[in-house]
Amino acid sequence: MGVLSLITKTPITANGSNYSVLAFLSGLFVFVFFVKSKNDISRAEGSILIIFYFLFVFFELFTGSGWNLTKF
Repeated sequence: MGVLSLITKTPITANGSNYSVLAFLSGLFVFVFFVKSKNDISRAEGSILIIFYFLFVFFELFTGSGWNLTKF
């Protein structure tokens, strides 16, 4: 989704930052490895990550006040 928006130059987030969507998707990819781990500490870290990314989705996609990485 983020790669397609970078190619087509069409922003899919409220603040127009496609790079923040790529950061979100890569974070979800890392979360999958935490979930598949048999270690309880890794599973706890994964659950904290998913809470963070749900908050990120809410603020980024619905309010437009998420990470705007294009300003750096």
